[in-house]
Amino acid sequence: MTALPVDFAKDTTAACAAELVMGQGRGLRNFLYVFIGTFIGGGLVIDGRLHAGPRGNAGAIGSLPLSGDGRAGQLLNTVSVYVLEKAFAAAGARCPRRGSPRRVRRLRRASRHRRRCWI
Repeated sequence: MTALPVDFAKDTTAACAAELVMGQGRGLRNFLYVFIGTFIGGGLVIDGRLHAGPRGNAGAIGSLPLSGDGRAGQLLNTVSVYVLEKAFAAAGARCPRRGSPRRVRRLRRASRHRRRCWI
């Protein structure tokens, strides 16, 4: 084993930490890192430090409500690759194999359309 300290973090929080230290977040004092993949999540940097919040969910934006009355649901149920794949299936489209250039192109086209509808 090792005598070095070990910390655990959610994948999006770890990605946010990487952006802060080695990526586009270098030199920024405050930013919200947003990851859209199978689901949606993020990380939060305040005053140049990764901020986890009291329960480790400061960047967990997937559960944000889309409207004040709750009728529109959560961000997670509107924006994610999972939602796009369900929309493809509902439309009768067959999703290409994961990681294929064709699949990436189709998801990008669908996400542009979805983003226009959502915004």
